[in-house]
Amino acid sequence: MTSGPHCARETQTLNYGKRGFRPLLAAGPVRLPGISDGLSARLAELAGFAGAYLSGGAVARGMGRPDLGLVTLSELEARVRGIAEVSSLPFLVDCDSGFGGALHLERAVSRIERAGASGLHIDDFEIPRRRRDGAANLLSRDTAVARLKVALGARTDPDFLVIGRTDAAPHLGLDEAIDRANALADAGVDLVYVEHLHDRAAIEAVATRVAAPKLIAVVSGKGDTIAADALEAMGFAIITWPAEQQLAAIAGARAALDHLRAHGTPLGFAGAVDFAERDRIVGTAEARAFEDQFLD
Repeated sequence: MTSGPHCARETQTLNYGKRGFRPLLAAGPVRLPGISDGLSARLAELAGFAGAYLSGGAVARGMGRPDLGLVTLSELEARVRGIAEVSSLPFLVDCDSGFGGALHLERAVSRIERAGASGLHIDDFEIPRRRRDGAANLLSRDTAVARLKVALGARTDPDFLVIGRTDAAPHLGLDEAIDRANALADAGVDLVYVEHLHDRAAIEAVATRVAAPKLIAVVSGKGDTIAADALEAMGFAIITWPAEQQLAAIAGARAALDHLRAHGTPLGFAGAVDFAERDRIVGTAEARAFEDQFLD
């Protein structure tokens, strides 16, 4: 029996090394657009990106919910598996704080890896929050380090990236965030990620004072939006734009709905692709060609 493109993708989800980031990182900095589902992953792939980033916020908002730790491990795992089945891009996953204690964290890493992701990050911010004060919901530095060691021990493929993230900057100050990032690097994580860097001075401080490979997330409209070339020159190994694709999708959908409500017809709306382009994006012709091999 001849195998088609979809069978090849499904096999690939079980072969993590072929979906890894390490060859990309060895060649230089990597730029990752944000995705939220299989369609956005295919769009990122067709746009020519070498990888992608699945943020927890994008998953939650795609479900119509706020980014407040409401997505369950099973929901995230299903989303990861669905993306891995339809796109050959390696992608990183926001795993929040690991969905509970050490046993929950170990299980989360195992399940996200087996679902087809190429890496994940674990943060030091407790979910669900227990106090109104954000600082009170941060794990201690020692606890954060210990939990990242759990994550490192839970992966089965050494090519699967484990990234340590800290959310300490807005609550305990940039110096503490940098100290935490360096402690996570000393624990053996593959990269570190200091979240909430919204001005050039803070970004440059992290670039200078954290020697380990670093990921940075860029969101337009929050402080200084620095171009990828400049961030790469500072030494950041991975640059993500977590929200841009979803924000654009929301704007496009809203414009289409406003047009329909105002005019009672889709005619005259210029912001949509046609059916042929939609089917090209999702691979309808390839799927039909595969199916035809088994039809009378």
